Amino acid sequence: MHACLRIAEILDLIIGFLVDDIHEPDKFCGIRHQDVARLARTCKAFKAPALDVLWRTQSSLSPLIMCLPNHLW
Repeated sequence: MHACLRIAEILDLIIGFLVDDIHEPDKFCGIRHQDVARLARTCKAFKAPALDVLWRTQSSLSPLIMCLPNHLW
């Protein structure tokens, strides 16, 4: 892996730009939240920045609630 990809802030910016492109109606880059989740599972170095971006771009609280035990929701 290239040395610059070991810097969490750079990875966060790259992944953030990919997800931000989803929300622009006239621009489609083919990246979905599911793809960013797959990226988080690809490499330990990608996990934290990808998960940070995923949690930052949630549109509702339901994913957070779904993390709780079943008997609570």
